[in-house]
Amino acid sequence: MQLIYRLVFVLSLLCTFSAGIVNADSEQTNCPSHISKNSDKKCPFVECINNCSDCHNICIQTINYCMNKGGKHADAKHIKLLADCAQMCQTSADFMNRQSSFHPNICKLCAELCEKCADSCESLNDENLKECVEMCRKCAKSCTSMGSHSHDTK
Repeated sequence: MQLIYRLVFVLSLLCTFSAGIVNADSEQTNCPSHISKNSDKKCPFVECINNCSDCHNICIQTINYCMNKGGKHADAKHIKLLADCAQMCQTSADFMNRQSSFHPNICKLCAELCEKCADSCESLNDENLKECVEMCRKCAKSCTSMGSHSHDTK
């Protein structure tokens, strides 16, 4: 079973790198035309893409940690929720990178999954899961913001 999760982790990393996720720390300062620009802050659209990518990565790493820890950490419901959150974050980033007109709907679902994932990790009372909890909540917040706006893209 651990081999399967390690393979999923490697495949997820390969997909992340091959997807060409936009990096807000790069010199890209363009906010997509359908998002209002604010010169004093990072583009919230790009920031959400980065939060989704970071959340995806930490959830995949957390699956590995929880499987190795065993016990209630390796409970199937918890592991499935982490995997669902990771996949939804990747999907949200992909939809936003493509500027899909469906990204607000996807972002709403992503926010919901991130909150549930954060709650699940938090319920285990493990200091090592704190980073996952914080990243899931940060991603949920930015996805909620992206999901609350209707963007007319092509």
